[in-house]
Amino acid sequence: MRGLWALLLCLFLAPLAQADAPDILKPCDCRDCLKLWKLSAEAEGKLYADRLPSALKSLQSTIDQYNSDKEFHDTFDGKKKVFFCYLLGTLEDDLSVVRDYQIPDAEKKIFGDKKNCLVGIGGSTDPLSCKIDDEMMLINEATSPCQEIHLAILAHELVHVQDCRSNKLKPTWLKQEGQSCNEAFAGKATPKPEQILAFAQQVFDTEVHAHRVESQVESLLINELNRQCAPDNYSTRMAKNPDYKEAAAFLQRARNYKYPGLKR
Repeated sequence: MRGLWALLLCLFLAPLAQADAPDILKPCDCRDCLKLWKLSAEAEGKLYADRLPSALKSLQSTIDQYNSDKEFHDTFDGKKKVFFCYLLGTLEDDLSVVRDYQIPDAEKKIFGDKKNCLVGIGGSTDPLSCKIDDEMMLINEATSPCQEIHLAILAHELVHVQDCRSNKLKPTWLKQEGQSCNEAFAGKATPKPEQILAFAQQVFDTEVHAHRVESQVESLLINELNRQCAPDNYSTRMAKNPDYKEAAAFLQRARNYKYPGLKR
């Protein structure tokens, strides 16, 4: 079972990514790709939103069983098999369903043979330190077919950073690098099971939030490119539309991003 740490760090890696640096798209072609990215962001956000209720229900049901079913309770000895780790694995399974199966299926349908719209690698934000993986983001910038796609992905990660910093619950249990969860907590006190419920809510909420903002950022960028490609469709009022206020702020943050995690 892959660690939840790696899973969370890679939630936004593009499953359809291509390895080679792409040819830079012309503005009109970039705009057309952004339309596909916007559809993808909307679809992926919905997948996370739709999965959340069943994920929480599954976790709560397992907690209830642990508290009421002695036979089930006694299968966890706290040394070789830790109940908290079992819950963590249950959450990981729900996230894997979305990330490893549902999202790739949705992207294949949306992008089809439009391989020129894809990036070499996506983005990643550490859920404990609340920092973007800047090396990964530099690769994303270098392999994006146009700067606007990179900005949309970076804006998505910046939403994760903001959400992470505002979260009261920090998943400190993810610190045990190189150890399985059961090894890390063998014979030790574990976080309360309810913390996994709260953490699950945080993880799904930030994915829904980030995909929503990303979709709106892509709308703003499509509108900007319309100035060059389809002037009749360009709206001077869109950037001032209050519905896009949050997206406009994250787009500006993306444009001002200076890779703080890298030494220069």
